[in-house]
Amino acid sequence: MCCYRGICDVFQNDAFTAGLLFAHGLLYCVVAYALLAGLTDLRSMGNVSLTVAIISLIYTLLYYHVKGSNYFTLACAGYTVLTLEVWLNAYGKLSAKLLAWSLIIWVPVGLYIPAFLLLSGKPLPF
Repeated sequence: MCCYRGICDVFQNDAFTAGLLFAHGLLYCVVAYALLAGLTDLRSMGNVSLTVAIISLIYTLLYYHVKGSNYFTLACAGYTVLTLEVWLNAYGKLSAKLLAWSLIIWVPVGLYIPAFLLLSGKPLPF
């Protein structure tokens, strides 16, 4: 039995979203390994990031056209851009400073604003 009953009720039979979460979880594991192992050549991490970017792009289109969820469409589009930036950074085509600023900007837009609006019982603006 889940202690967060509301969350379990919403995502209990959602294998569709689970596929997206699995892809991002795998990317986070690869990034963690690369950082902890002290790898200097991050192209393998970049390749995984490109794969996750493609998966996120497909999910963006599916959420927009099939599921009709503006929130998940925005989230998937944002993570598509971020994972493409990680891929470009791993291959030396994008500066780490620009990637860092993108992440800093994405946190309030994609995480804080939706989370606090939902916690306060207000509708999402998108």
